[in-house]
Amino acid sequence: MRKRVDPTLRAPSSGLTPIKALHSLTRSPLPPLRGFPAHSLSAPAGKLNYRVGVWGSDEESESSNYRELANLVLTVEEEAATGSLDLAEFFLFTDNSTAESAFYKGSSSSKKLHGLILRLRRLEMRHGLILHVVHVSGKHTIAQGTDGCSRGVLLQGVMVGDDMLSFVDLGRSDAVERSPTLLPWIQSWCLNSTIQPLTPDDWFETGHGITDGGNNNKRGIWIPTHEPPGNTHLWTPPPAAADAALEQLLQARHKRTDTSHIIATPRLLAPR
Repeated sequence: MRKRVDPTLRAPSSGLTPIKALHSLTRSPLPPLRGFPAHSLSAPAGKLNYRVGVWGSDEESESSNYRELANLVLTVEEEAATGSLDLAEFFLFTDNSTAESAFYKGSSSSKKLHGLILRLRRLEMRHGLILHVVHVSGKHTIAQGTDGCSRGVLLQGVMVGDDMLSFVDLGRSDAVERSPTLLPWIQSWCLNSTIQPLTPDDWFETGHGITDGGNNNKRGIWIPTHEPPGNTHLWTPPPAAADAALEQLLQARHKRTDTSHIIATPRLLAPR
């Protein structure tokens, strides 16, 4: 006699992957400590660490997404093994958008990519590391020198002495500074043809429609003067502070629905 099988039951498949990942992340006998970065990591003056190599035959058939992310994972693992990443904040720049997306999503439909992401997350927990994976354009990596280095060309960007931090522009003031033609273009279609970007100080008052001056009400409470309805404000925060600017913009919009806002910021640190 055949054994009856419940038609509602399904064989386990990829659904076990998150469970295995959770088991891997929680198998430590004690909860890992997480704190604020205790130090910054920098190379000695005039010293640059780099490596050049080729993939072995066992990895040649893998996708470019896998090879590029695996290279980043190996780099972080080697650096962490020296102890220099303990309680550190580490910025990892790549021109592979899949690597950035998979890291912040926390998983991937590809088992091999998922395994690489899991290795990075384990490093974060084991070393108290705060890791940022930042996607940058291919032109950026060419100018910085990493693209050429991967091809054996050692005569570009930091490889010839350019300052590494000059290519890490997450705090560069705003999009208008990066692209001189951006502001005239916005002014060409904006209702306010003389609109200017808000400064960081303006995010907390002018962006909320608060102008200079004010008066005490009948209870003696000072009430600021607000701009007339229908104004437009331009927000151009640097990528590293875009989340703070967006928080203020949302508060301003919630309080004054009769004011319009334009925001322009480079596509860096996008997952934040």
